[in-house]
Amino acid sequence: MSGSIEVSVALCTCNGASYLREQLDSILAQTRPVEEIVVGDDASTDETPEILLDYAARFPARFRLHLHPERLGTVDNFGFVLAQSRGRVIFLSDQDDVWKPRKVETMLARFDDPRAMLVFTDGRLIDAAGTPIASTLWKAWRFDWATRLRWMRSSAAVRDLVHNRNKVTGATAALRRELLDDCLPIRVPPGYWHDAWLALHAAAHGGLRFLSEPLIDYRVHGRQQIGITPDVDLRPMGEAWSVSFAEFREALRERYPDHAQVLDDGPRPFRDSAFGTQLRSAWRALRPH
Repeated sequence: MSGSIEVSVALCTCNGASYLREQLDSILAQTRPVEEIVVGDDASTDETPEILLDYAARFPARFRLHLHPERLGTVDNFGFVLAQSRGRVIFLSDQDDVWKPRKVETMLARFDDPRAMLVFTDGRLIDAAGTPIASTLWKAWRFDWATRLRWMRSSAAVRDLVHNRNKVTGATAALRRELLDDCLPIRVPPGYWHDAWLALHAAAHGGLRFLSEPLIDYRVHGRQQIGITPDVDLRPMGEAWSVSFAEFREALRERYPDHAQVLDDGPRPFRDSAFGTQLRSAWRALRPH
């Protein structure tokens, strides 16, 4: 991709004052600068709005702030900032992580593939103080080599994502704006997050890609809105979590008839496990060609 491509960051905040400056500074320090940072603040009651207004005053050409007077919920807030983003490539961002300086530059190169619709990466885990935890997002999600090999087939990724076996962390993801034509508004069953929804549509188009390089430090702490810890905020998400699984699957069947068989499949725990994938690979290797 050329340097003329407009890049947006879609960032959601909610009572994130503790780590927000470090997150924003890491975005502003990218080797490939971003053109706009679209922020949706979800009715914060701490110092988050003041921090955002400070950055918007110092970088008025880049920041577009939306301070919601009432709480939308994480999923609808991400849907809002994605809809407001004007870039041809949009990077999702949480409020409490740290981007590596070459994150944007490295991920944009992956979009040289004209079929790539969404790219996600691994991330290094850090604690509240910023100290590495000696693990990564992919290890936490068990996105091992066998699962990565299986996800290179779009149908396998679609099957996992339909059943909410998600391996994509939104804070590591970037997407082409065209993908939003299929993704907004976000209407998913309760417990289903925006990153799985976006990745599902990218996979259905054959455009889900991933990079093993950890391009963010992903902060694990007790006040996360969403994340890998079991104590994340699962309060109702309003209209975003307003459909049943049956309605969710039927809408996907209509949109992606080529994947109808996969969408009709029930969960297959053994076949879709890493061990099942390895066993099938070994069997195919032994069969005569």
